[in-house]
Amino acid sequence: MDYLNYIITLILILVLFLAILKTVKNYMTKGSYFNEKRRLKAHEKIIRKNIKILLSNKDYKAAAELYVSIDDFKEAAKLYTKARVPLKAAEVYELMGNFGNAAMLYKEANNYTKSAELFEKIGDLQNAAQMYENGGFHKKAAELYKKINNYLKAAELYGRCFVEEGPQRLKEGKDKSNAYLSGMFYEKAGEFEKAISIYIKDGYFREAALVCEKQGELTKAAELFIEAGDLEKAAELFRLGGNIKKSNEVLSKISYQKGLLKESAVLAEQAGDFIQSAEIFAEAKEYAMAGDQYLKGGWYKEAGEMFLNAGDFKMAAEAFELGRNYILAAKAYEKTGGATAKGAELYEKVGDFFKAGKSYKELGLQDKALNALQKVDEKSKYYASASVMIGEIFMEREMFDLAKERFLKIIEKKPINKTTLDPYYYLALCYENSGEKALAKSTYDKILAVDYQFKDVSERSSGITVVLNERVISGQQVQDNVSGDGKSTLRIDSQKKRYELLLEVGRGGMGIVYKAKDTLLNRIVAYKILPSFLSSNPSSFDRFLKEARLSANLNHVNIIMIFDTGYEDDLSFITMEYVEGETLDKYLKGGEEIQN
Repeated sequence: MDYLNYIITLILILVLFLAILKTVKNYMTKGSYFNEKRRLKAHEKIIRKNIKILLSNKDYKAAAELYVSIDDFKEAAKLYTKARVPLKAAEVYELMGNFGNAAMLYKEANNYTKSAELFEKIGDLQNAAQMYENGGFHKKAAELYKKINNYLKAAELYGRCFVEEGPQRLKEGKDKSNAYLSGMFYEKAGEFEKAISIYIKDGYFREAALVCEKQGELTKAAELFIEAGDLEKAAELFRLGGNIKKSNEVLSKISYQKGLLKESAVLAEQAGDFIQSAEIFAEAKEYAMAGDQYLKGGWYKEAGEMFLNAGDFKMAAEAFELGRNYILAAKAYEKTGGATAKGAELYEKVGDFFKAGKSYKELGLQDKALNALQKVDEKSKYYASASVMIGEIFMEREMFDLAKERFLKIIEKKPINKTTLDPYYYLALCYENSGEKALAKSTYDKILAVDYQFKDVSERSSGITVVLNERVISGQQVQDNVSGDGKSTLRIDSQKKRYELLLEVGRGGMGIVYKAKDTLLNRIVAYKILPSFLSSNPSSFDRFLKEARLSANLNHVNIIMIFDTGYEDDLSFITMEYVEGETLDKYLKGGEEIQN
């Protein structure tokens, strides 16, 4: 049935086309207007007849098209509508000037732009705005909503434009900015939170702040005024809102911008921002006040540095100590005017035993000094200096043997040079104070050979030489007696000493040998005084003693016995078995062979 209707419609259209074509042809060939009019009327009758046929078959669209061909737009529009072809119907109504119906039909055909234009043309701004909105023309829609006082919809659509187009505050004037317009209409619509939000998004902080202020949200308004750069207004609102600390904080910034640094720092302190206050005081070169603020803020290291700049070393030390910066604290205590017990304790606390011991020693706390100095590691670069100080303490306590042991440990296997002068000097002092004048003299002379101007060595060496000479003259008076056989005898007034020197037997590179009398055991012995190079060198002398002990344990007919060794009159000696006879030199000159 549908196929048959389609064929009939096609035939009718073809007939209509041929009739029109024939009419045109007749008109052009004959040129008779009236004849043409009669023909058209005849054709109109044919068309209407065909329309009836189409309508009987319910082909409203084809019928509408035939109505259009005979300029019957009203019926054509009705049939297009009935055929559910709203776009065609809208076009016919627009052609007829019926913009209201056309607009509605364009809307139905989803042609929102044409619909909006026609609604706007007839003054139906509500529908026009809605159609523009549906068509995606949000700014145009917003403008129309604004005209009909629908501020909420205008605000929403301007807000949507802001999202789509992005920030415009810096590109265009305020009145053209989507965000500004959105916020303004949200305000008019009573949607204050939304107004504030959209203002902030595009940087309209002052406008947002004013809305907050109107709503009584003084703190939020103040914060927004800060963003807007109006610090004085912000400070005022913080104060009105009862937030004095924040008000002072803002006032501090205002003073800082004006270059009033001290005022700014004081206001920052009143705001509870001690670190900010400290930094501003420091910038103003008010270091002591900066230090106080850093202390309040718990920034102890920075506080200490400020007090150092201010020259308040005690406060600096206390601040460093609070921050557990013990080394810095100890150094600051030192700057208060020398060593302090507190500084020494701090050095000891961090394991700097040398500085701790040195400080204790300067304070006269010898026990603590010894305890600290003896903890200095042998690998430390301060070990030698620590040992010297330990030796000094032993010397002050007249513990010369312990002092010598410490000094000898430092210089062991080390030649005397500029770096070892101190321990050699103190070792010489030990020898001198313990009565070992020869060793002291020898050690002083070694120091002089390296540095003749070193401390008081020259005077001490000269003093010992005088003492030794005086002893030789007064205490060890040598008397040369010529015996009946012509031999010279050497007699020394030994002032009740154990050994009485009788006669020099011989001398050489290893010392002088005398025939002497052991007054204690009442026997004749060989008494050998050791050379100064041996007796003044502790390590060499120790080796000599070890060899002497070993020899003392030997017993052989060709080996003389060793009886004793020690110091007497500041001279190192050794006593041995005395055997009468000629010297080896004389014996060899006689040409005799040595008998086993």
